[in-house]
Amino acid sequence: MDKILERLSHYAVTEADKPLRTMTTLRIGGNAKYVVYPETYVAIDGIFRVIEENQLAFKVIGKGSDLLCSDDEFEGVVICLDRFFNHQYFDGND
Repeated sequence: MDKILERLSHYAVTEADKPLRTMTTLRIGGNAKYVVYPETYVAIDGIFRVIEENQLAFKVIGKGSDLLCSDDEFEGVVICLDRFFNHQYFDGND
């Protein structure tokens, strides 16, 4: 396991070389070097620290609906918030 993958996995479920076509409704896209699935604000903060320390490119996605991805490999981190939003609730104006 490489160093970055190991660090990211401290904060969230992490996958390496994940085909983005499996994450989009349009079923297109090349591989992402790292995909992380944070479930808490603390996890997101930790992931961004790893990204910053290693000067990695990143993209943030939700459930992949209407997402058009290049067929080229993305050499950065894809932060997938679909699991995060499953646990967030908003009540009125709070």
